Amino acid sequence: MKRSAAALAAVAAAGFAHADVVDLVIFEIIATDLDSGVSETRTFTVDAGTNSADAIEWTLPDQVTFGDIGRLDEASISVNTNGGANRSGGTGQSVTADFSVFASTQNAGFQINSAVVSFSQIDAADALGFASAAIVLNDVLGDGATLTPGSGGGYNAIINGNTASPFATLFPAGAPLVGSGNFGDDSGSFLPTGTDVNSISVQWNFALSGFDSATGTSTFTVVPAPASAALLGLGGLAAARRRR
Repeated sequence: MKRSAAALAAVAAAGFAHADVVDLVIFEIIATDLDSGVSETRTFTVDAGTNSADAIEWTLPDQVTFGDIGRLDEASISVNTNGGANRSGGTGQSVTADFSVFASTQNAGFQINSAVVSFSQIDAADALGFASAAIVLNDVLGDGATLTPGSGGGYNAIINGNTASPFATLFPAGAPLVGSGNFGDDSGSFLPTGTDVNSISVQWNFALSGFDSATGTSTFTVVPAPASAALLGLGGLAAARRRR
């Protein structure tokens, strides 16, 4: 049974960064045959005691097959709960979620839920966030490839487990990705969260055309306002590239 964001948040509330917490849900994937409605779920946990108190790294140990629906070939999660450096080059509370999936059926859906990263509250007056995501779509058979974002968007950066009102939605619904290639999206710059923040997580949700593959990478970071000043230019450069 799929765990809700609230359930994951409850697990994280115990203290994601504390070494005495074990069996944390760190990665969940739900693969669905969208024609028949049949779905399969795989949930992975990590023993926080084997990681440092400030960062947790997880990599899928073996390829996972979902019957005739598809495969999860690669996956990794990296979380930071103490403001260390992250993939985007800055510091802050962050979660990265990467994957590579293959569709074995003509109409396969994939939903990927990251761990919920909890930390000391950052007040709304100070909290800024930045989200970025990229997808490599591969037309394996040369007959056309399509990745269709879910109805709520292909990628959501979630604050405090609130999936109904995410901080950022990237790869919006109604804008399918077509053909082999690289596709990217981001929030443009560090933006006010508009609310107190004590946890973050991410979710991917999309349909993939049959016998094609997709590889996704993503980073979601939240920082107190003073810490983000040096990073505002990073978002500005990304926005400038999109306008070219």
